Amino acid sequence: MEKFYRNIVLTGAMRNYIKDKVKAPLLKKIVSLASKYPDPTRENCVQPNVFILFDIWDKFIEYENNRGRKLLFDAAFKLLIATYEHDPYYRFRIDWILEEINKRGWQPRSRIPMDCWTEPGAIGVVAWEAVVPVEEADVPTVIKKLTNEKRKD
Repeated sequence: MEKFYRNIVLTGAMRNYIKDKVKAPLLKKIVSLASKYPDPTRENCVQPNVFILFDIWDKFIEYENNRGRKLLFDAAFKLLIATYEHDPYYRFRIDWILEEINKRGWQPRSRIPMDCWTEPGAIGVVAWEAVVPVEEADVPTVIKKLTNEKRKD
């Protein structure tokens, strides 16, 4: 039986290893490295898209209420904004990625309700877990059930 990536990483012995030995040190390193950058502000930036990123950051922080991840999200937005502002090489690639996301029909919000998220009236797409319980999740079964679900609509 072929397992989904999420089942490999999020269940069994692999879960604690990924959480403790990979994710935790990575998150600490991201926060540490971001602290070495000067703070980007609306006053010291000039790229028009950076002001959109600042607005998104403000809105994100308004809805995110997991205090245990605040430093991480602040660091991630700081790195994104700072890099976009000062480095045309990465700015071009970030723009390209966003263009491709828009062209390819990215499906937002795969799960409701989302823990630690306070956006009023948040709307999303029903999770695939509603179609196939996680315990039964193997790629062929999910594809078959999702295909059948779409045909019923």
